[in-house]
Amino acid sequence: GAGTPLRLDPQAGAVAAARRHVRRQLRELGADALEEAAELGVSELVTNAVLHARTPFTVTVRTTPAGAVRVEVADASEAPLKERRFGLGAATGRGLRLVAAISSAWGVDPLPPGGGPGKVVWFEPREDGDDGTGAGEPDPAAADWAAGDWAADVEELLGG
Repeated sequence: GAGTPLRLDPQAGAVAAARRHVRRQLRELGADALEEAAELGVSELVTNAVLHARTPFTVTVRTTPAGAVRVEVADASEAPLKERRFGLGAATGRGLRLVAAISSAWGVDPLPPGGGPGKVVWFEPREDGDDGTGAGEPDPAAADWAAGDWAADVEELLGG
């Protein structure tokens, strides 16, 4: 059900698995309108986890007390937050600029006490183009770019 974390290993297939998980969870929450933004954002964060954290990580979709939908990617990397924060924006040159653009809020939090080393990167996706035209229709160019570029980036970067 919604709120169930998906545990993934840092492999190239993780991005696709994370996207499927987020899509399913949003449907359970009745938040399909957030799907495009959520998939773009989780793709970026999972790419970063795969490339920089290199530890297993979890992807969780939950609702906040204020009723917003939040997507979280938690990893157990022991690298200092400062370095990771740099890495977060550096992976593909899009990084958190993209996440910020498709979110109403985002941030990086340490894991809760007792949770071990690591961090949670989270964002609250917002509906795309609230102008009432073609609501909910994904932008084919964006979908294309998301599906193609990330896989290529990950393969290329993992390959060295």
